[in-house]
Amino acid sequence: METFIGNERYLTYIFKTSTSLSYCKYDTLHSLLLVIFHNGTGYEYSGVDLQTYQELISAPSAGIYFGKVIRGKYKTERVI
Repeated sequence: METFIGNERYLTYIFKTSTSLSYCKYDTLHSLLLVIFHNGTGYEYSGVDLQTYQELISAPSAGIYFGKVIRGKYKTERVI
């Protein structure tokens, strides 16, 4: 079963005001969240649901939300 939103499998968001997060990319088919930090490192988080992605990109502070809800809570792989 495909879980695309419209025709979009990948959802990308650029953090314009975050001092730690640069951008993220969400794979709606595999529930994978790729987060790239301003220092150039990137991590992929497995099993992240769409609601968590949406809350991350709409949080008043993406860095705080990320630290409380995502970091350390999902299987993580450094990719960059």
